[in-house]
Amino acid sequence: MAAPSEKFSFDDGYEWPNLFQEADEMLQVALMMYPFTKLRDLIRNGTLKNLDGLLNTPISARNAVRAIEENTDALMEKLGNEDTSMCQAALKSFQERYEMTEEGCEMVSFSSILLAYGDGKNEEELVYGVAVDKARKRVTVGFRGSVTQKDFLTDACISLKAIENPLKEYDGQSDEIKIHSGFHTYLLKEKNGLNKFDEIMKVRLLSAS
Repeated sequence: MAAPSEKFSFDDGYEWPNLFQEADEMLQVALMMYPFTKLRDLIRNGTLKNLDGLLNTPISARNAVRAIEENTDALMEKLGNEDTSMCQAALKSFQERYEMTEEGCEMVSFSSILLAYGDGKNEEELVYGVAVDKARKRVTVGFRGSVTQKDFLTDACISLKAIENPLKEYDGQSDEIKIHSGFHTYLLKEKNGLNKFDEIMKVRLLSAS
């Protein structure tokens, strides 16, 4: 049986992005999640009509961005001052980053397909999205930043929790890794026998099929 370090080949001709490109794209995804989550809330409670398709996945990244842009005025009109300011800041940053593409900065790929969006209890639980871009061989998992009081209280749990490293069998990997204890609770605390990590991994496995 092959050793774990021999299972994968990284010499298949794929051009891997550098660390800046990876971080930059994840920031773009996070910025989109603020207004997209609010938009879906307004659709669920009936404030915005004829947009039920945005509650179903899969949905293309292009359609998600278009829906945000086309409903910006309605989105801002229906939100409170605090939520409006947060969404306006996110949209402004997103639009500024979009304009930067002319200067050579890559935008979130519009060939991406959003396979799952976990925001059914966004006032109480972690909000996540899982997208796949088969052309670029990418699976992207994004998390909405802090919004609710519970989010910020979780942020304050800054101690590190040691857990078993799932990659410990690979060369150069330690037996344990440490994770922010607040995020660990959000991601791994079980509810009805399932946690957010399990939900995300199920989507990821489906995306690979």
